Amino acid sequence: MFRKKIKLKRFLIIVSLSLVIFILFIVSSLLYYSSKNYIEEKMDSINMTKMNQAASDIEDVFRQVEKIATYIKNNKQLMNYIETCEDENVNIVEKVRANNNISIFLANIINSNPNIKSINIVTKKHSYNKGGYILGSVLEASLSEQYIGEIKFNYPQEIIYVKDIDNNDSNIIESLDNKLYYSFSISDISRVYGNVYIFLENDFLVRNLNDIENIALLDSSLKTVYIGSLFKDININIDDIKNFMLINNISKKFLLTDNKIEIYFKELGYNDWLLLYLVDMNEYVKKFKTLLKFTIVSFLLSFSASLLFSGYISSHILNPLSALTKLIKDYRLGKTEHFYFDASKKVRLSFREKIFYYFIATILIPIFIFSIIFYYQSRNIISEQITRSYLTVFNKTADNIINYLERKYSIMRSIIYDPLLQSYLTGENEEVTVESIYEIFLGSSYLGLDRDYINIYDIGGNLLISNKFPNKTSTTAMNSEKVIMDSKKATCNYRKDDLSRFVISLDSPIICITGINSSKNIGFARIDIDYVYMEELFSELKTSSSNTFLLDSSKNIVLGNEQTFSIEEIRNTFSDISGSKLINIGNQKYLCYFKKMGNLPWFLVSLYSYLDITRQSSFVFMSNVYIFIIILLLVAVLSYYISISLLKPVNTINRLFGSLDIGDLDKRVSENYFIDEINDIGINFNKMVERIENLIDELMVSNTKRNQLEMEKKNAEIIALQAQINPHFLCNTLDTTIYMIKEGYKDNAITMIKSLSNLFRYGLSRSEIIIDIREEIEYAKSYTNIVSLRFKNRITFQWKVDKKILDYKTIKLILQPIIENAIYHGISKVEHHGIIEISCIDAGENIQFKVKDNGSGISESNLALL
Repeated sequence: MFRKKIKLKRFLIIVSLSLVIFILFIVSSLLYYSSKNYIEEKMDSINMTKMNQAASDIEDVFRQVEKIATYIKNNKQLMNYIETCEDENVNIVEKVRANNNISIFLANIINSNPNIKSINIVTKKHSYNKGGYILGSVLEASLSEQYIGEIKFNYPQEIIYVKDIDNNDSNIIESLDNKLYYSFSISDISRVYGNVYIFLENDFLVRNLNDIENIALLDSSLKTVYIGSLFKDININIDDIKNFMLINNISKKFLLTDNKIEIYFKELGYNDWLLLYLVDMNEYVKKFKTLLKFTIVSFLLSFSASLLFSGYISSHILNPLSALTKLIKDYRLGKTEHFYFDASKKVRLSFREKIFYYFIATILIPIFIFSIIFYYQSRNIISEQITRSYLTVFNKTADNIINYLERKYSIMRSIIYDPLLQSYLTGENEEVTVESIYEIFLGSSYLGLDRDYINIYDIGGNLLISNKFPNKTSTTAMNSEKVIMDSKKATCNYRKDDLSRFVISLDSPIICITGINSSKNIGFARIDIDYVYMEELFSELKTSSSNTFLLDSSKNIVLGNEQTFSIEEIRNTFSDISGSKLINIGNQKYLCYFKKMGNLPWFLVSLYSYLDITRQSSFVFMSNVYIFIIILLLVAVLSYYISISLLKPVNTINRLFGSLDIGDLDKRVSENYFIDEINDIGINFNKMVERIENLIDELMVSNTKRNQLEMEKKNAEIIALQAQINPHFLCNTLDTTIYMIKEGYKDNAITMIKSLSNLFRYGLSRSEIIIDIREEIEYAKSYTNIVSLRFKNRITFQWKVDKKILDYKTIKLILQPIIENAIYHGISKVEHHGIIEISCIDAGENIQFKVKDNGSGISESNLALL
């Protein structure tokens, strides 16, 4: 059956390129999707951080306002003010003062929280308000008749679009529709004092969220409370999202493929609201497309390298095989008479090993090239995502610190402008006690003072009141702490307190706002914030490869984790309000993020080890090292198997070459191998064997003819010898016989004639060349008998014949000429009695004929001439 042949070089290139394409496809797919998944994880982390930040900010707004509502609801002093204002038995001065204190009280609360637009208190007799709204008379009358037991949060029925809010909203409202507010009643056991309405700013979400356009809020019944502009721009139907979530029971996020957006959601820990956070995936799709382009470019470059390598290396390693193929073919065609292949050169690698290393090189080198190119291309993209992830956490932390400190300042302002504290410091109202000031401190904990310490000092810097000592009622009972503060502006410092704890102190002068001391400094206030609480804000920035600091205006460390280098090395790193830089500290590189803390003269600085960023960027490769090891082993096994299988016919031919013998020329190899050169070697080998057979046949015929001619020549020589012997020997014998008869030796004459008769009968009269040894010996004995009679018994012949050899064949006239030579050249030249010993013995594989005499012998010089 005909099989299509292929050149070995082409086969090697096709196989290596096919394996390269296959393995590169696997490696590129693996690295691409690993990188893609890693980037998605970072993206997911960034988006989750942003969503959690948004959720935390929203929850914090509601939680702080609800704390304020609780504070108002249970504030005894406010109840006293309202009771004073509405008591008919109180004089007008006291009523005015109480009403003014209510206004100050409400103003302080509004100032402590920028998200509150207005606080309105409605009683059956009167109304009190502070802020942007005044309730219309009809609305006020209807609200005064209600009783609201628990604190209730009210929000509009319609979707709120921040961009649609009228910034020129009227101060007088006749309806609570489309308003965000908390409502509750102020009451104690004895009576209900009235209802309180805390209205939130219409743009409170804009004030607190950076990504306001990306979010949507749903209430517990999945009614839309707020929807960001990005939802509108992309034309997403919130109802479709609701249905999708309900049907698919989504728990974290889902992807809307058609719109190329991803929506994260989280249930808020307040009012059971649901936060939707929308991420436009187009930016990330572009990154993935860029990564895919890099992957394809790396693939093509590596494939091109493989093509070049395979072509060059295959040409180099196939030179010996091509030379061998040509040599065998030339010998087969008769172009050369000698088959000689130069194998004298010392070969370091066998042909199989060369094939093996060829596949190793042409497969692994392109994979290595691809990995290097892809690594450097993908590392930039991954590093960008890592740095973005760091930046997101950094900005979140910075914003949290700014909000935290600004909230503390707001609380401190609400305390220092409280009418009771003002009266206490000015001494205008002697009825104000220290206990009432402690009540203010306690109420401030609802506003966000939490567990911080607040200290009130007189104008001389002497400590008057502190919530460190809530049971002390005089300065003498407290530590006589004296401080020096700036009398003109609020400041922020870090120091050790009297308990040797590191604290951050917010200091502010207390300015009188009423009475004859108006606008005068009447004291100082200080809030001490424990480092422990501040460090909680740093928790997300604390890693083994980062350092985070809070620096003051002189670039001294206010707060931060321990560093292994001097702060001097980063003092001059930044001068702008915020940004990032790649800096060198010692022998290491760091990515430095910095941001000014709002109105505070402080900077938040975070250093990330660039080595760690690089290490994380290399994570995709490091996590897939086992794949490269598997590929290496797989390539080695495949290369070994292919090299063995490919050269199996060559090995067969090599074995046949080694076992080729003249007596065994019927061996052949298959002529149907798909590799052209190897198949040619097989064909040429078979042809060469056939030619050897033909040459051997021709040689045998030639040798047969030559042997026949030599045999004929020998026969002619023997015949000529016989022709010489017959007349010569016959004449001598007849002369001797005549002599014997004349002398009367009749018996001897008869013996001689009888021996002559035997001589002719066994030898000279027969035409055969090959005779029995028996006949040759009889012939020789007949000759020796005649010689003995002629020489009158002067010569003795001794015979030693092995009877086992008598039936073997020999050429005629072997012994007689030798015996004759011994007589005439040996015995005839001596005077003593001659002895000729003739032996015919079995010498194993040979038969030996020996003729030995005691004649004159031969000289060394004559022997050398023979």
